[in-house]
Formats: sequence, structure tokens, C-alpha cells
Amino acid sequence: MNNEEKGKQEEPFVILIKLPKTTSYHKRPSMNLAYLNTPEISFFYGANKQLSTMVSHLQSSESKVKSHGDIEHYIQQEGFELLRCLFQGYLDQLKSGQTINKSVLNSQGKPLYCVTKNISRQLTTLFGEVTVSRVRYGEPNEKSIFPMDDQLNLAKRKFLAD
Repeated sequence: MNNEEKGKQEEPFVILIKLPKTTSYHKRPSMNLAYLNTPEISFFYGANKQLSTMVSHLQSSESKVKSHGDIEHYIQQEGFELLRCLFQGYLDQLKSGQTINKSVLNSQGKPLYCVTKNISRQLTTLFGEVTVSRVRYGEPNEKSIFPMDDQLNLAKRKFLAD
């Protein structure tokens, strides 16, 4: 080292990270968010589990001796269950993102203040039965409103064929 280098002090190495204005060092993610990121509680846990089960079955020695038709039948049956689980996960994810308002206006412009959460309804899909959980807004003597039904373009009622 020469004399000039000895006299200089090294400047500290600093990295600046620009954080969004809403970020606070004192805030932590809500526990709900933390729980939803764990595999057992995620919206698509059922679908992941179904896919894993299918892959394990197809890799098994038992499957290696089955006929093409048997494997095809297995993939079709269990694949539809996988698709049903994916659809259910999608609906559960939508439910978690629902905004709950203090009131909504009905088609006549009257406010509906009575809010009920987690009203369930069965829905028949191409892949099987799923459950839609949604919020209902209502008042006595007024027709209830289900915003999730409108968002998903669901029929007002489920009719059973004779």
C-alpha cells in the first residue's frame, strides 16, 4: 500500500432499496395470509394432493402391469376429480378476496344492510359438484343479493331434472 492509499478511508458499501409507501417496518403480514401460504391450508391443497396421488399411482409397480385401457380409465376418473379440486380451489380463492360492504343497493335503489357471510350453494360443473361460499345482502321484505353469483354468472336457482 502506498501512503496515499493509507490516508484514505474506505467508504461503506450501501445498498438502497426503495420500498412502496404503504410498507411499514412495524407491520407484518396478517396471520391469515401466512396460513394460506402453508401447503395444507392453501386454496389448491386438494388439487395438489390429488395430482400427487395420481402420479404416485402411475409410478407404482401395480400400474406398470395394467393395460392401456385400465390406465386410460384411471386417468380419466381421477383426472376429473383433479379438475373438480382445481375448480373448488379457484372458488375458495375468490371467496377469500370478496369485499364485504356495509350495504349494497338493490335494483330499486334501496340499500340492503343485513350482511350474511359464508352462504353456501352447491354448483354442478363439468367436473362434478363444488361449493360456492358467498356473501348475502338483504333486508326484510326485499329480495337478497349475492354479488358472487353475479360475478360468476350463476343461474338464480339450481333446477333438478326429472
